Amino acid sequence: MTCLILAGGKGTRLKELSGDLPKPMMPVGQRPFLEYLVLQARGQGVDRIVLCVGHKAKPIEHYFGDGAGWGVRVAYSEETEPLGTGGALREGAKLVCEQVFLAMNGDSYLETDFSVLLAFHARVASRATIALAQVENARRFGRVEMDADGRITCFREKGSDGPGVINAGIYVFDRSLFAGFPAGAVSLEREILPALVGHGLYGVVAHGRFVDMGTPEDYRRLIQYPEIWPWAQRNLRSGDGDADSKQSSFAY
Repeated sequence: MTCLILAGGKGTRLKELSGDLPKPMMPVGQRPFLEYLVLQARGQGVDRIVLCVGHKAKPIEHYFGDGAGWGVRVAYSEETEPLGTGGALREGAKLVCEQVFLAMNGDSYLETDFSVLLAFHARVASRATIALAQVENARRFGRVEMDADGRITCFREKGSDGPGVINAGIYVFDRSLFAGFPAGAVSLEREILPALVGHGLYGVVAHGRFVDMGTPEDYRRLIQYPEIWPWAQRNLRSGDGDADSKQSSFAY
């Protein structure tokens, strides 16, 4: 099984903290956040990861190499100009052979069972399936609405306070979907997914912990309060290869 991870965003909201470091490589518990995503995917049966990277690709490529230290094969889809999340997935999908594959955002983590997502995707013959999370305040994320069968019916704009179901940044895609993606820069969240409403787009609500590190406030909270990320320790205990040696060589 192949998983694409979006790791090429500019991370402008975190620049005051990250400097020249790519956002997914920001340290959490003395390791880059992206490493936890790689370990999560590996631990759930993913054996090949395509990292969709951008202009700050070198630190990522240097750290992960071919993935041997993490028990996976790692390939890189490097964009030469900003393509947005949809464009990055379109290019990364060219390196995928399977008809169905996973994709993940590189700046958030959701505790969920990938096999549940994959089984649901197959059962309903979905074109795209999104893992959703229930959060106490959906203001920054926007809300996702769906019917009783899991069909996504609407994406609500960001802005209103209160609890809600949000896009948690883990996806199952049918490869044929990407044949219709427009060329150039395109946003998965703002353009592609809304256009799929009513055309084979489904969601599955996960009940595990959701962590986002997309803003300075979220990132500071993540690193200051270790109880927020027990998932990190579980994933590290499942690691092997030379991943432990990377901890001492990782430069901030």
